[in-house]
Amino acid sequence: MSGILKRYSMRSGKVHDESCTWDKCGVKVVFAVCVTLLCIGLILIIVFETQRAGPAPKPWKQFRLPETLIPVHYDVEVQADLTTFDLIGRVDISVRCATPTSYVILHSSEQEIDRNSAPTVRGSDGRNAPTVTSWFLFPENEFLVLELSENLKEGELYIVTINFNGATCIYRGGGWVADKFQKMIRMPTYLLAFGVSDFDSIGSNTSTGIETRIWARPEYIAAGMGDFGLDVANRVVVYFEDYFGVPFPLPKIDHIALPDFNSGAMENWGLITYRETRLLYDTNAPSATVRKATARIIAHELAHMWFGNLVTMEWWDGTWLNEGFASYIQYKGLDFVDPGMNVNYLSKNAYGNAVQDQLWAELTTAAREDGQTDLDVKAVMDTWTIQMGYPVVNMTRDYTRGTAEVAQQHFLVDSAATVSVPSELGYRWYIPLTYLTQANLANSPVQTWMAPDEGTKVITLQGASANEFVLANINHAGFYRVNYDPTNWQLLADHLNSDAFEDIPADNRGTLVDDAFNLARAGMLDLTTAMSMTQYLVRDRHFIPWSMALRATGYIENVVGSVTQISNLWQPYMRQLVSPFYEDVGWTLQEGDYNTDHIPERLKSTVYCTAIKHGGSLEWDFAWQEYLSAEASEQTLLISALACTQDTDTLNTYLERSQDDSLVRRQNGPLVVRYIGRNSVGKSVAWSFLRDNWDFYFDTYDGTSFTMTGIVEDVTSQFSTQEDLDELETFLAAHPNQGTATQAFSQAVENTQANIRWRRDNEDKLRTWLQAQA
Repeated sequence: MSGILKRYSMRSGKVHDESCTWDKCGVKVVFAVCVTLLCIGLILIIVFETQRAGPAPKPWKQFRLPETLIPVHYDVEVQADLTTFDLIGRVDISVRCATPTSYVILHSSEQEIDRNSAPTVRGSDGRNAPTVTSWFLFPENEFLVLELSENLKEGELYIVTINFNGATCIYRGGGWVADKFQKMIRMPTYLLAFGVSDFDSIGSNTSTGIETRIWARPEYIAAGMGDFGLDVANRVVVYFEDYFGVPFPLPKIDHIALPDFNSGAMENWGLITYRETRLLYDTNAPSATVRKATARIIAHELAHMWFGNLVTMEWWDGTWLNEGFASYIQYKGLDFVDPGMNVNYLSKNAYGNAVQDQLWAELTTAAREDGQTDLDVKAVMDTWTIQMGYPVVNMTRDYTRGTAEVAQQHFLVDSAATVSVPSELGYRWYIPLTYLTQANLANSPVQTWMAPDEGTKVITLQGASANEFVLANINHAGFYRVNYDPTNWQLLADHLNSDAFEDIPADNRGTLVDDAFNLARAGMLDLTTAMSMTQYLVRDRHFIPWSMALRATGYIENVVGSVTQISNLWQPYMRQLVSPFYEDVGWTLQEGDYNTDHIPERLKSTVYCTAIKHGGSLEWDFAWQEYLSAEASEQTLLISALACTQDTDTLNTYLERSQDDSLVRRQNGPLVVRYIGRNSVGKSVAWSFLRDNWDFYFDTYDGTSFTMTGIVEDVTSQFSTQEDLDELETFLAAHPNQGTATQAFSQAVENTQANIRWRRDNEDKLRTWLQAQA
């Protein structure tokens, strides 16, 4: 949105206006119901820019900060008034000048600079320093700019002092208590946090002497809901210390459960923040699923203490590496397994920034020490990390010669999509292709590498007769899809429909269905072939094939679920597939249900949704009252179930209530829209409500990562008609600024267009196939 840039002159004492694009400014502060949480990333990046003559652009108009000053130390004082909701603070930043400059540029967001106590610069040893002649905020790039009377000197140490007023808190309290913290080790700029609350805690020390505490609302601590998290946190951090061979460098780790927190969790160094449902576990409502999920998220955040905190990506394009390793290592923490992985990478890059090439170099060194002298990890991984998407391997057999031609191409689920970002590698990958013939399913798979510079490759299929199938990507170990020739697809379908279907590994049974439907969606495989891969499911009792099949066929339900003629055929077909499995599982207690007299936790989401879907206002009102008084994990189940009603008036009422944060926590408001958007009846209700209340959602949630994206994705996921597309484009024309949802809306348009094409090409074909099965 447009606005005015304010420049404050130290000479005149006047405020001057300059045109700019206004963005939020100030210290980034997060306050929850009992917690004041401050993330002071604004002051942790500071740079100076050399003043240049001529028409060169001013340094504050550059998106990236220059690298002409090195921060040395920060002294931060923050005072949060929990009665007036005001925040005031001061920071003294010690910096060493790397290049002479007369500008000081800092990142600044969501704060106001105290105009009665203007920013200053002084020499660290009492010597004279240039004075600040004027300063201003440049919201477009979230900068605070100080203009100096003369250049700072290269190599000299200076102290920059800033007094600021921050964001508003939403918790009322009383009294003043000052806490002084130890000097922190060198750390990433985005991981500093502290809290002000009336929470209680439980804690203990690990066997290596680290103090661990769990903080939450007093009633939850008293109920023992922090006990499980404390036990997991203590054991996992000790395991990681031993596993990585690098001690945790801080004397303590606090874990705090926030009543209203948009993210699932955040790995702040020494103070990890969580939603209540991600950290607390209620032993009075035991659930194997919740127990595992709680332990997993704790292990994930603790893994970040090493991958992300101790060693940090050099820039945000390396975030995938932080998250990828934490997502992988979390399961090591859960299982306490020693995989024997070489971790020199951690110690070499501790307390610094790293790029992915440094990791590949360490892995290459480790591989060569193990005798793999021809392996260049960087060459392989660059094809996967610097290119969008992933490949599909097309396998075409010569049934006379016993060979197959394999070739790779960039897989695009929308065949009409245009790839606008070029790749020097031509969107070709190093692919570890594995395969087995039908006669050799019990053997170890054959592996061959497909290189980016190879064209079509011919492989010999030893032991494969013309009437036997070939299966590729064994155990779904590779990140690629496989498309076979029609004859091989039919041989696979025939085998799945035979008594020997379990000869094919469960992972591959699921992959065959998943690949087939995604290839059909991309126009690379006939839809009837994909449908034929589902028929065998009536006999499969394994979780993996069923979970993958339901995910793959979910696209069809999204696109044509509201088409009565097809839905009336689709639902009975899917029901007859799943009924035998359903009857086998039944409603008896399973291991992990803890012999409760109530609805087992693993069944609650299904039971709640089904009851509300087929019930009326009485059931919905009962569930709503239960939601208002429930603890956090039960609220999570109910907030989803309440969106299952088929009554559009009730759905509208629910959406209206979700905007009142005295009824639905601010963090959960977007979930109501998303869940209703997934409901086939609620699709138009959610979309109309989002359009009519766009300003509310934009103003409330646009500054939160991924929230608006998720809303748009779910609300538009069922769009598949020209009317849907017209409404979407009309809305976008009326709202040219979509903020953080810009890309999501662009993809929504593309997806809607693709869905329209899919219906045009496949709707009649699907109807005919389903009629034949009936």
